[in-house]
Amino acid sequence: MLVADALRLGGAILGVYPNMLAAQLVGRLLPEIGGNPNIKMLLEACDKSGPKDSALIPLNHCLHTPGGPLKYSLEGHQFAVFGFCLTSDYRYMVSISTRFITWDLSTSDLTRDVNPGVEGIMQQLVLSPDNKWAAAYTNNSQSVLLNMLSSEFAIIDNPFEETEPITGLFLLNKNLFLHTKLRYAFYDMRGALIEKHQLPDITEEWELLFMEFTSFTNFFAVLWSGQINETRLLLFTSREGLTIPTVNMHSVITMKKDRSRMYCCHQEDLYQVSEFEYHETVENDVVVGAEWRHVRDLPRYENDVKETALQLKMDQNDRFLLASTANGFVVWDFDPEDPISEEAIYLALPHSVRNISTKLTQSNSVMISSKVDYAVAGVRKNLYVWSVKTKQLMKVLDAHFGRIMQLEALTIGTWNSVITSSIDRSVKFGT
Repeated sequence: MLVADALRLGGAILGVYPNMLAAQLVGRLLPEIGGNPNIKMLLEACDKSGPKDSALIPLNHCLHTPGGPLKYSLEGHQFAVFGFCLTSDYRYMVSISTRFITWDLSTSDLTRDVNPGVEGIMQQLVLSPDNKWAAAYTNNSQSVLLNMLSSEFAIIDNPFEETEPITGLFLLNKNLFLHTKLRYAFYDMRGALIEKHQLPDITEEWELLFMEFTSFTNFFAVLWSGQINETRLLLFTSREGLTIPTVNMHSVITMKKDRSRMYCCHQEDLYQVSEFEYHETVENDVVVGAEWRHVRDLPRYENDVKETALQLKMDQNDRFLLASTANGFVVWDFDPEDPISEEAIYLALPHSVRNISTKLTQSNSVMISSKVDYAVAGVRKNLYVWSVKTKQLMKVLDAHFGRIMQLEALTIGTWNSVITSSIDRSVKFGT
């Protein structure tokens, strides 16, 4: 399969210059020699015998992407891949366009392909914590709830008025949540509506941007003004039986996995990032109150008065806080023992390249390699690679034929990979 992928990627060249076979195999498969003795034997033979037929051999033994760094090119969608998720065990990946496709990350095999037959493009993909369910909604406000084990699915029509389109969803092991700009609904796993609700004590100037649930009454809701040029945000926290003060912020927000700490831009006319901690007041073993407490302001990055923050994101291990700004990316290292730097690490894009915001709090993403030596970001159709320690841009790789829609890191165990999806209908898995 690996050799077939390499030959397919090099097909345009090999069709004209078939004597470049050895060079194509060496340049594209070199990352695989560590764990595959057959590939190693093949490439050693190419290295020895290739120059007999072609004087052109890879100088650095690594072709430009889609080339050497590319591990898999996952192709099966007929439309742009608007989202993908990794399962919690990092064995599989689910991607969406007009269909759900499940991929085995160890082999690149397509393991499941489900076409629910809905009209429109699916906008958002979420997986349940136990990986048994997937859900997405479309641009015409239909939602699909998919059983990942049986491939059975339920199509859910908008439970609200036509003037209230679906704008987001969230999934637990036993419940699906949908929300519009004003209200939210609660479903069981058969797709049956249980209850509809509206946020209490929220004025009409606010609209729901996204929600995260632990139950119907315990959730976080981030609200915005609904105006494209307005970056004001409001965090609403719901805990059963408690009244928790809202938190005002702007531009960006993210939380650690346990939702105990939050990072956001809290100060007006400044894009410095602040840290908040969720604190509960307990009396006689009963929680009687809760609030978000400001803990500290993180080290500032270059020109954070004018340079807009577009996205905040934690890495897979909650060690790094990663920010996307108008002209680059910022990394904060929270390792208590051996951080790369105590200061903010600013990684600048070339002068002609800028990040764009696809939606408030969302933009292009950056990842940190497993050995904490490189940062990789997807902007337009390219991957930009920086040295984290020197902050220098090392390489620009041509990764896709169309704009990159999503970038995620896979740096667990022996994995040291970047996964990108694009409007060119493919998902690329690079090492």
